[in-house]
Amino acid sequence: MSAMEALYLVFVSLSGLAMGSLAVLMLGHLMDEHWLAPVRAELEAAALTLPLLILFAIPIAFGLDQLFPWMSQRTDLPPMRAAFLSPGFYLARGVFYLLACSG
Repeated sequence: MSAMEALYLVFVSLSGLAMGSLAVLMLGHLMDEHWLAPVRAELEAAALTLPLLILFAIPIAFGLDQLFPWMSQRTDLPPMRAAFLSPGFYLARGVFYLLACSG
């Protein structure tokens, strides 16, 4: 496992934990919220780490060709799929998702 793969694994794990905490908080606020009271502070603290994930995403953005082989090897893809998997659109989607979840 390379260092970039390890960083990507840490990024996916931490973002899953933070986004899961945010989802549980949203469900708790949508419902009655009495069951959320014992763990609310911990969930809020975990959800507040989402902006820090942007720091992990910066080195990953520069190492996309090491993580995903289809980024560097351009094969014969249909035009729409090639546009969807292009590095620029891939980064734009990632930035949008991180900013939307970070608030």
